[in-house]
Order: sequence, then structure tokens, then C-alpha cells
Amino acid sequence: KYGKEINFLSLGIYCKEENWRKMAKDLGFKNNIYLDKEGQKQVADWMVNFIPRYVVLDSDFNIIDAHAPRPSSGELEKLLLKLNPSLK
Repeated sequence: KYGKEINFLSLGIYCKEENWRKMAKDLGFKNNIYLDKEGQKQVADWMVNFIPRYVVLDSDFNIIDAHAPRPSSGELEKLLLKLNPSLK
């Protein structure tokens, strides 16, 4: 919807890799990562202590909102438009 202006990244944790890959393919995820145990430790550095977790980062990977709303709620789109009105 937003072209190259916004990227969405999906992380798979606590599931079997083959199940994650199939789900990501079925849903058309373009940017997705499956994390093994070592990768999960790295995500802990972002203080992800519950799942699902939605975080908004800027292009330099600075955290804009560490507790962003769920995308399906419609509130995330409002936040993104507030941050960048040219997305309309």
C-alpha cells in the first residue's frame, strides 16, 4: 500500500521453521525472518517480552513507538500518517 516508503518485517519465534516459512509464503510476506535460539537472544535486546509485539522504527532503526498498535486495528495506519502525512 505504501510502496517503498514503509517496510514491514515479520519475525517468527517459538515455532517450527518449516511451519513459519509456509505461513509467510501463504500470506505473501516479503520481509520475514525466522529466528533460531541465538536470534531470539538478539531480539531480547529489543526488550520483546511478549508476542505479538509491534514496534515502529525509523530508517535509522531508532524506536519511534515501542508499543505500536496492532496493524489490523487501523490505529497503526493513523500513527504512520501522523508521522508522515505525505503517505496519503
